[in-house]
Amino acid sequence: MLSSRKYQPKVRPTVLGGLLMKSRAINTMFIPSSELHSVQKEMAKFFGAAIAISSLILFIGTVGILGMGRDHFMNSSKSVDYRDYITGVVIFGDSTVDVGNNNYLLTVVKSNFEPYGTKFEGGGAAGRFCDGQIAIDFITRKIGYPLPLPYLAPNAHGKAILTGINFASSASGWYDKTAEAFNVKGLTEQLLWYKNWKNEVVSLAGQEEGNHIISNALYVFSTGSNDWINNYYLSDDLMEQYTPETYTTFLISLARYHIQELYDLGGRNIAVLGLPPLGCLPSQITLNGKGNPGCVEDFNIVAKDFNDQLRALVAELKQTFRKGRVGYLDTYTILDKIVHNPESYGISETRIGCCGIGTIETAILCNKASVGTCPDAFPYVWWDSFHPTDHVYSLIAVDLFNQALPVFDALNTAIVSQLCCKRSRIMWSEHSQSHIRSPTHTMNGVVTIPRRQEFRGASQDDAYMTS
Repeated sequence: MLSSRKYQPKVRPTVLGGLLMKSRAINTMFIPSSELHSVQKEMAKFFGAAIAISSLILFIGTVGILGMGRDHFMNSSKSVDYRDYITGVVIFGDSTVDVGNNNYLLTVVKSNFEPYGTKFEGGGAAGRFCDGQIAIDFITRKIGYPLPLPYLAPNAHGKAILTGINFASSASGWYDKTAEAFNVKGLTEQLLWYKNWKNEVVSLAGQEEGNHIISNALYVFSTGSNDWINNYYLSDDLMEQYTPETYTTFLISLARYHIQELYDLGGRNIAVLGLPPLGCLPSQITLNGKGNPGCVEDFNIVAKDFNDQLRALVAELKQTFRKGRVGYLDTYTILDKIVHNPESYGISETRIGCCGIGTIETAILCNKASVGTCPDAFPYVWWDSFHPTDHVYSLIAVDLFNQALPVFDALNTAIVSQLCCKRSRIMWSEHSQSHIRSPTHTMNGVVTIPRRQEFRGASQDDAYMTS
């Protein structure tokens, strides 16, 4: 049994603010002195924010990824145009999948400035907590669709939303009060946005076609880390009210509610991502590692216990979701392997992030003036002190590909009318021309994506070709 006292961190919120101000990586030239104190307080809370490194699902591989057996990709030898079976990608969650909704909110939890996005194809920082692409980007492009726009973007209307939408808001969680602390949007609000999106899709495509798009889209939940690092462990009230076990039970009840609501609203292909090893985040090692360079095991135990119960919940829902599919995807194991066996993945730095000195930087503390930012993030696990690099996100996506195939195996059986989905494809064809999809390869019957250096040669001529 987990002890309530055992998991209380030694670093309290008031101390966090002091640590931030002592870090030589912080540059205050961008923060008016009148606002500095409030920013300190907000960022102190945010240091638990993000990383349900979960990030995604479905159908993506990488040529020659070190340490990743190619047999893992042999679940299917059938060449499939996934757009014949998936009508779009719809995302809910936190900063592991947020692509810019927080840009439009009055919050300090943003990443729409350099050095975020410096390696992103076709443009710089857009609101992703990464140096380049996050896992959902790889997956969506592999399926063959344009990247879903953030719901709050002014251009997130018309044909652009017929192949998916992104509702994720960084610093949110399963628990709405986690989001309220940073003035961001929790899952209750995200599901209200989803209702609006559904109505617009039906208005654009018609009732029959619109319902096909909605019911045959792929839905992703990637959230939960903030509920712990950014809420529970910073709240004396919560730690007094709940033990880690009872707080886990509480969060699982919220996960049940939100997943069930999505199903009731029409979601039929639902992927639910677990927590990463929270104790391996550079920020948590810095703040709660007591001087030890390794992962904070107490935090990892909490993450594993939560994941066990989330997995059990999904198994239960599988039996009740008769008209759909729901799958749990494990993100803990792959990241734990990368952290503890980095050489197998071409990585040399696991303890600190690339941005700044890599110990506590994230959001506004990871900026162009941050001292010590590495010139190449490829050898790093972490981009900032909470979020993985573009390279590691691609590794996570590869692993989730292998997990997702059995869960969504019906994608290889024409459960959806191909005529329906091909009609849908016509609607977004013009919009898709403005996006780049990396060229694909086939290895032993499995569609794969190129190594990092091959992405650099991709052009719009390669985009969205029907297989």
